[in-house]
Amino acid sequence: MWLTWRTVSDRSEQQTVPTDPEAPTIINNTLNGYTTDITGAADRVRQNIVTVRVQYTEDREYTASGVIYRSNAADTYIVTCSSFLDGAQSLHVLFDNGIEIEAELYGSDTQTDTAVLLCHPEFVAESIELGDSSLVRHGEYGFTLSGRNVRTDSGISSFGIVSMEAQLYRETESGSPWITGALLSDVVISDFSVGSPLLNMDGEMIGMLSRRLSRGDTVTGLTYALASNELRLVCDDLIRDGHVSRGYLGIAGRNISDLSVYEKSAWNLPLDISSGILITYVYDGSPAQQLDMRPGDLILSAEDVALQDMEELRDILYARNPEDTLVLGLLRDGEASISVSAVLR
Repeated sequence: MWLTWRTVSDRSEQQTVPTDPEAPTIINNTLNGYTTDITGAADRVRQNIVTVRVQYTEDREYTASGVIYRSNAADTYIVTCSSFLDGAQSLHVLFDNGIEIEAELYGSDTQTDTAVLLCHPEFVAESIELGDSSLVRHGEYGFTLSGRNVRTDSGISSFGIVSMEAQLYRETESGSPWITGALLSDVVISDFSVGSPLLNMDGEMIGMLSRRLSRGDTVTGLTYALASNELRLVCDDLIRDGHVSRGYLGIAGRNISDLSVYEKSAWNLPLDISSGILITYVYDGSPAQQLDMRPGDLILSAEDVALQDMEELRDILYARNPEDTLVLGLLRDGEASISVSAVLR
């Protein structure tokens, strides 16, 4: 009873009663200082996010976001989107501490809209922590933070729901398509937040927001982000070799370990199989189609080694080159074992 009286009394004391009957009533008991899980995660990751300023001509520039991917005593690598870098005459990176330095384009991959910039700050730059995008569950919360606007010193934050990992078919001018791993969410993307990280509630980066991936592949209000597991493969290739080389197979699939009993029954799959990949779609003209691979087939092995999931297959394809041969073990109709040799593109 005393606590109830004290609480009511405190609130009464905080209300200012105006002497003028026409003056507004001012209440001072709002929840100032209220924090959430996002507040703490945002505070932890803020120093890992940068602003990328691109100068095209003397009077034309573009500002987007990026993250500190890797940093050591000599080199700091910044990851952002490649789509806005065409025609750039100069690049600058503004760190969250307010220091801006010049950067150079180290390598880019248009198929995943990824670019790596190299710069040399004279202070310690903390790298962002990458999460495992394969662990993201449908309906999980996620949020994004942009870098700081150069003119206003403010950034953009957005919160939403993340969908399950998607597989985007990316046709390119070179004629070598790729199935890109991405996450779909309803977080907001603007010109300035292009290249921003999509983060889980622990502040781990699970994707990178991309306008190029979203264009033509989504409905209004939804955004694609390059999944962190694929982002890691792309960036490591770019930093090591300056370019990305990989083999294209041409299938979309689901991890058998993610299938429920009713889904296995619908596809007429053995219920005791717990690893491998269920092919759900085969792209026209792909190496998979030329080998008569079809939806419903199970990929159980690669080079006679058991294959666990799509992540392992993606790792294998990134380690291969076009024209390489990849031997796959398939299970068809739940009983027929097939071995095929795919010549990758």
